[in-house]
Parts: sequence; C-alpha cells; structure tokens
Amino acid sequence: MWKPKLGFQRFFPSKINNYQTNNCIHKQKFHEQNQNPTLKVKNLKTPEIAYLRSPIQYEERIVVFFDVLGWKGLIYEAGDDPEKIGRIALIPRLLNSLPVLEAAEKGGQLGSRITNFSDCCVVSIPFIEDHLPSFIYGLSNIFIGCALEGFLLRAGLTIGKIHHEDKIVFGPAMNKAYTLESTGVYPRIIIDPDIPALKNSKIPKTMISKDEKGSFINPYDWSFVSSGHCLNPIPARSFTGIESDPSITLFTILQEALLKILNKASQKEHRERANWPYSKVREQLQQL
Repeated sequence: MWKPKLGFQRFFPSKINNYQTNNCIHKQKFHEQNQNPTLKVKNLKTPEIAYLRSPIQYEERIVVFFDVLGWKGLIYEAGDDPEKIGRIALIPRLLNSLPVLEAAEKGGQLGSRITNFSDCCVVSIPFIEDHLPSFIYGLSNIFIGCALEGFLLRAGLTIGKIHHEDKIVFGPAMNKAYTLESTGVYPRIIIDPDIPALKNSKIPKTMISKDEKGSFINPYDWSFVSSGHCLNPIPARSFTGIESDPSITLFTILQEALLKILNKASQKEHRERANWPYSKVREQLQQL
C-alpha cells in the first residue's frame, strides 16, 4: 500500500488519516461482499438485469447493409465548411428517413427496421417473397438518388435470421450482408448466391447479373429507370410539339452525375470503382 511521506502528513494530517481510514473501510466491504454468495446472486437478479438477459428468437428477414464509398475522403474534403458538412450529412439523413422505409417496403406496414451509424446503414423487413421486388426497387431508387447527389453506394443483400430492434442489430443474416458488401468492389447491390429467392426475384432480368466478383443487381439499369417503379421527379415537357421522355432525361442527368464522380476520383482503385456505373449507363444510353 502507498504510504505518504512524513512531509505530506505534516501539511495534510487530516486528509492522510481520512484516506487511510476510508481505504480500510472499502477493503472490508469488498471482502464481505465477495464472501457473501447470496448478495452476489441477489445483485444479478435485479429486474433490469433480468430484462437485459431475456431470451430472443431470430426473425427471418430481408436484410441489406449499405456503405457510402469514399466516406473518409468526403469528410477530409469538407473540412470545417458548414455547407459541405451539411451535404455529407444528407446521406445518413436520407438513409435514416421515413421515405426510405416507404420506398423499401410495400404498403409501409411490414415491420421495417433501420439502423444508421456514420456512413453505414442496415435496413430489414420481414421476409415475404411477394414483397421482395418492391424492396429491390426501393434500394435501386436510393442508389440513383445518392448518385445524383454525387455519392456512390454499395450494398449486400440477403435473407436470413436476424434480431433487429431500434439501434440493436445482429445475427447470421447481418454478418452475411456485411460480408457481401465489404467484399464487393463496385457500387451495386451484391446478392447472396445461396438464396434462390434473390436470383429468381420477379424484377426485370437485365437488372440481375453475374461476373467474376459474384452475383449482383444493377440499380442503374434502363429497364428500371424507364419503369413506373423508378421515382422520377422530372415531368414530361413538350418542345415544338414533341414531348420529351422523362426517363431518358433522368438517365442523361444520371450519366452526367456519374461522370462528375468519376472525374473527381484521383486514385486508380477509386476510378475503376466509379467507372463501373458510368460505363453501364453510358453504354445503355448509346443504345437508346
């Protein structure tokens, strides 16, 4: 035990004596508590502890894990500029907003859950196969909306067991969705190859594809953008009696936004990543 020098006792005699007395009392109480097993068990059986230890059953849910690509660079670039910081905050605000849940579920009454932390987001709804297309369309709308704002997303999508409530989320499906996203390369929706319902989902077949990196859904596919499932805010306009196509206008604006993201990418890895959606949209536009 630490013993004060004589000089300390001379200037602070009452403080030193109090310290020694209190220290002995604390040691005695600690010894008594550890010698009393009934007391320890009683402390562990409080209502609060019992609630925290209550049994939990996993649910079968559709699970998606999002990540904003280049997040660290965006924060560094923003510095202390309030406008740039506000623009960065747009993404977690968007991913944590009610419209996202409404876009990701059919009818808005399916028990959806969303948990957001920094540049990552987990969204899940109970698995009902008939609602899977609506969920995928909702995700695709989020991808396009973020790209128009200058951000690229990547996501892992699976179906499986998970516990998801408010800010608490864990389970095998959560692990799988995270692994799919983190091992993916390009900004797209990587799907679990072990889930037939995902590969056979009733969405346009051109949206689902596979390459050396794995199976995925292309949210920038023309079949989706030109469908009624795409939330296109651009109205149809008439010029010299010829009515414009809002879907083509949106696709053209999307290509320009993706080109800006590509031009801003300085590292080779980032350019390859940003070039994937740009080249997909550019190739499809040329065929229209």
